[in-house]
Amino acid sequence: MPKTPSTRLFELIKSLSSSEKRYFKVFVGKTSMVKENKYLILFNAIEQQEIYDETALKQLIYQQKTIESRKFSELKNYLYSLIMKALQTYDEKTSIDFRLKSMLNNVRVLAKRSLYAHCRDILQKIRKIAYKYDKFLVILEVLFWEKHLAYTESNISFLNKKLALINEEEQALLIKITKERHYWTIFFEMLLSLKKDAIARSEDKVSELTRLISSEWMKGENFPEFYHAQVLYHRIFGIYYSSNREYEAYYETNKTLIALLESQPFRLKEDASTYISVLTNQIFSCGMLRKYTEVEENLTRLKKVKPISKDDKYKIFLHYYLNKMVLCTESGAFKYGVSLIKEREKERKSFNKTLFNLNYSFIYSYLYFGAEQYEEALNSLDELINYSGKIQRQDLQSVARIIQIIIHYELKNTIFLEYLLRSTYRYLKRRNRLYLFEQRMLKFIQRFRNIITRKALKEEFIKLRSDLEVLAQDPKESPMLRYFDFISWLDSKINNQPFADIVHEKYLAKIQK
Repeated sequence: MPKTPSTRLFELIKSLSSSEKRYFKVFVGKTSMVKENKYLILFNAIEQQEIYDETALKQLIYQQKTIESRKFSELKNYLYSLIMKALQTYDEKTSIDFRLKSMLNNVRVLAKRSLYAHCRDILQKIRKIAYKYDKFLVILEVLFWEKHLAYTESNISFLNKKLALINEEEQALLIKITKERHYWTIFFEMLLSLKKDAIARSEDKVSELTRLISSEWMKGENFPEFYHAQVLYHRIFGIYYSSNREYEAYYETNKTLIALLESQPFRLKEDASTYISVLTNQIFSCGMLRKYTEVEENLTRLKKVKPISKDDKYKIFLHYYLNKMVLCTESGAFKYGVSLIKEREKERKSFNKTLFNLNYSFIYSYLYFGAEQYEEALNSLDELINYSGKIQRQDLQSVARIIQIIIHYELKNTIFLEYLLRSTYRYLKRRNRLYLFEQRMLKFIQRFRNIITRKALKEEFIKLRSDLEVLAQDPKESPMLRYFDFISWLDSKINNQPFADIVHEKYLAKIQK
């Protein structure tokens, strides 16, 4: 069986920005005497391809000559290495990490040639930059070189004066590195918990979050003194407040974080990703607190962030549209939301991203439902329900199954309700997610299948609405009523009005308070 051609080179070239592609072509021109060499021809050809076609590339390179697979693989590997070299020199101009690494490499080069005074000049510059950006590992390497150069030159006077100070500085740096490592550990554990379930409804979940936030490192007296650890400290509390639905505290934490990030704008030129994430979190907290004016303001703010990487650009695109669409579900602007789906899908193609996103499948379904496009709503929901990575967002998986039954009811697919009811019950019970909300909804669906008269059905709608109003006051149950406006759906049935009109009326009442 023939070996499948590697697409690594194709993927690398497709990941490059326009400026990176231009830089590479200039780089190749400087490093080659041959203007139209084979690897430049290959680069241009791959750049033009939409789908990787190795046969076409071989024919272009070798034309009528015999095609040698081994030789072509070597050409691909050489081009891959050449692109990586070009990107390293490109990133040295825009990244502190690459710049510091390059400067340390210069120290090694100069030390090998016994130019120790040159080395010390560079080490002094590295130290200044590294302290500015909290690059503690780099500073440790600088200290190593200072001792190593003194040893090489037999500079006993330097060691006698500085060794104790250097050792003391190293210990202080190791403490900072240890602190930051602890904060990263707590942050990732919190993040994993959030990805499994965005809200804490079970006692086990609450206990897990409480354990993490009660760590010695999260106590006020241990508040870190340096920037990166401070950012992590606040982000950890942000995850905790969000999961526990303490939205006022979440809002204030994000506000503090934004001020911290904006207080050192030089860092935003190195890392825009954290700023994008915090702005996104603040948009969510504003939405939960009905601060809709601030939602719009922060969406504009997010759109204006200057991305550093292609991933940053994608995150801005991802979160901008998601939150814009969430605002549509809050305000009842479902038809406008559906137009945003088309706009987003068109723009998404430019990112060459095929990653599945649970949130978008859910929000697409919600918008289609509100616009009374039930078949499209069902298709989007099916993508979420059939998603293989079931460990992610089990809360969405659960509520999606309830909504799926409601959509089939709207489509009058009563023949499916019995099967869906049983499968949903099994799913929720197997995952220990049969809370009061889920129980009430499933019992209601079970009852209304057998109701014949409109009057009796209306009474069931009113009864369920009353039950959900009570559950809305329960901290463990109320979050499920935020994912989808079940009460407005019931009001639409009780009052015989379009769901979108009910949602919009409630939205106007909220913003006028």
